Amino acid sequence: MPQPYAVPELIGARLLAQGLAVPVLYAADLDGVTETQQTAPAVQVLPYQLAVVDATIATAVALQETVLVVIVTRFVNQRSGQDARKLASPLLSQAAVALVGWQPSTAYTPLQIETPPAPRLGNGCGSYPLQFSTRYQLTS
Repeated sequence: MPQPYAVPELIGARLLAQGLAVPVLYAADLDGVTETQQTAPAVQVLPYQLAVVDATIATAVALQETVLVVIVTRFVNQRSGQDARKLASPLLSQAAVALVGWQPSTAYTPLQIETPPAPRLGNGCGSYPLQFSTRYQLTS
């Protein structure tokens, strides 16, 4: 049975199974970590939004959960970020191919890719997000 905010761990397991050569981190791993202290390169799988799609039937509430998959890279001494992007690009491609249309279980709809927030670059660190969503029902 699906549960709110369980999707990041399902996505993380999928990415780990793909054999990415970088660690997969979650929100709990990042608590209190500054940008320059982040593990890089890495994939961060973060809850982003939970929206009620339909609540007309109290015993079957439909939700849409959105998750960010953020590729974090570091390339010190280069302000343009060109090499940080070069490091991120293959990881972004691998994550997108692994997740677009993937269905965590029959209780979830296949993941849809969406327009993500803008990437961030600072102090040689780059954060390049992908955004995915799925829908499911909470039933009693």
